[in-house]
Amino acid sequence: MELRTLTYFVAVYEEGNISRAAKRCYVSQPSLSAAISSLESQLDNVLFKRHKKGVTPTEGADQLYLSARRLLNDAAAIRSMFVSPEQKQILTLGLISALDVQRVMNLLQPVINDRRYELRLVRSGEPCDARITCQEDVAADESFRELWREEFVLAIPEGNPLSLKPEIFLSDLEQQPLIVRQYCNNNLLAAGRMAGIQFNLVASAFSEEWAVALVNEGIGVAILPSNYIKPEHKIVTRHFSNMEPQRRVGLAYASDKGLPKALRAIA
Repeated sequence: MELRTLTYFVAVYEEGNISRAAKRCYVSQPSLSAAISSLESQLDNVLFKRHKKGVTPTEGADQLYLSARRLLNDAAAIRSMFVSPEQKQILTLGLISALDVQRVMNLLQPVINDRRYELRLVRSGEPCDARITCQEDVAADESFRELWREEFVLAIPEGNPLSLKPEIFLSDLEQQPLIVRQYCNNNLLAAGRMAGIQFNLVASAFSEEWAVALVNEGIGVAILPSNYIKPEHKIVTRHFSNMEPQRRVGLAYASDKGLPKALRAIA
């Protein structure tokens, strides 16, 4: 079992899609698929269930993932042991406030464990080598490489009449107390305004966590990534019946300079 094969496995597990994993690993899709099939043969275990939208990890893949991540991180740590401090390169990465911190930290582990680099995290608007942001905020002179997608739902406080509706349309938000986010252009609201919908904005939040907290207190409804809503929240979620809003999050970097070498392991 090779570390390279485990790298491919981890990429497929995290991406949930063979094509995106191949792009992330800079290999062809057939090569990556063959490596996964070979790994499944070695372990005599099916690791992924294939379907039209991508792949779903099996219980065996869940068990392997933790060990594979640990092995890859240990290998990176061993390599970095032999890098002297003066050889370190500074990598400055800009981050928008609206990010799942744990997801980003997991993603950055190869860079964090590689002692060839000193990682500096700054706000997205500050000078940096690259930044993690949403696609609509990418500048004209930047390239974008997708890392993941987030599905949006309507977060509704318990007791709000909208929670009783089996189907939700954007027009249902008219005059509803609405909480908006200050980051990433909200194309849904723009489209709604063009259609003549009048939104009743009651609060603005600079992070997902604060938006969730406001909804949880019954201040209003909000359009949020579904993964931020937890079972302990007093929030009902509904999908929009006539659309599937989502946010593409990825690396933005200067087109003329290319993606920094340190980030190629994660993108």
